Amino acid sequence: ISTGLMLMRIHHRVDASFALLLMLVAIALPGFTGHSAAAASHWLASTTMIAHLVSMNLWVGGVLLLLVVEQRVTLRSFSALALSCYIVILLSGVANLVTRVGDWNAFWGNPYALVLAAKAVLLLVLGALGSRQRSRVVAAATDDAVAGAVARVLAIEVTVMLTAIALAVVLARMANP
Repeated sequence: ISTGLMLMRIHHRVDASFALLLMLVAIALPGFTGHSAAAASHWLASTTMIAHLVSMNLWVGGVLLLLVVEQRVTLRSFSALALSCYIVILLSGVANLVTRVGDWNAFWGNPYALVLAAKAVLLLVLGALGSRQRSRVVAAATDDAVAGAVARVLAIEVTVMLTAIALAVVLARMANP
């Protein structure tokens, strides 16, 4: 809501640049103070967490925005950004996990691993949905009949994304493996 209110007040590029900087700082701060701050390789853990958080916010925010704006106009350009965000989220998540886990044998018996596995499955589902969107829907997005299909797939994506975010909150509250 606060982001929406801020965006309504933007009238110039300087305003937009300042708003973007402010949002990026707000997104990045938890990467310096969460579990990553306690990791053995603090720099790598913090950097990968910040990349994870920024990419996730761009992707989820973009999908939410596509639900309320004309998708046919923005879907093609957003699709490339979404793919980039997906790749960064995947790679940064794996890198961050590697920095957190001290004993892999103990990790597999930890409830943290089960929550993380559920989150990974959701990420794979999102990748499959995104691939379907890119291969079938983006090419035909100018067709009025496709607009309804785009909205339905985006709604499913948002539901899966919010579930993954809920699991991320659970992971953040759990002790490092």
